[in-house]
Amino acid sequence: LVLSFDKLMSGIKEKLTRVGRSFKHAIIVYFYLKDMANFASVNKIYKSYFGSVNPPARCCVEMALSECELLRIQVLLSGAEELDKGRSILHVQSISQWAPCCIGPYSQAAHFGECLFISGQLGLDPPLMKFTATNLKQELELALRHCESVSRALNASVRRGLVKLVCFISGAAS
Repeated sequence: LVLSFDKLMSGIKEKLTRVGRSFKHAIIVYFYLKDMANFASVNKIYKSYFGSVNPPARCCVEMALSECELLRIQVLLSGAEELDKGRSILHVQSISQWAPCCIGPYSQAAHFGECLFISGQLGLDPPLMKFTATNLKQELELALRHCESVSRALNASVRRGLVKLVCFISGAAS
């Protein structure tokens, strides 16, 4: 899996280079794994391409993929160099009271033009970086509060301007 993922990322990088773009222009990455047990090994490869300085926002989840798929990645990039001036990143790595810190090579959010792309949020207690909710409703409410906190840090509001919200719930939660 690691070699296949590295080969895939290398191929994408090559195609981006041919059109004058690179992974540094990424705004958000959707990263789906068939088995989260593979996360650590593929995350190392991911980090080698996206780096840890102002990386894009990211949503990474385990998902039931087709039989021949072990992972799927979608990368949203700005279309042209002059558009990159409109890209700003919120990348907080320290423990906070307002939202969980980044626990990987991604940013909490990427603001691009009129759109704010927020990384996947978990219902973690920010100072403890642990799950403290006793049920799914509490965990979801906390994750949504994190989304609002992150959006406010970039002068936006989930409550006033939400266009799309995707919620992934594990089978264990149901």
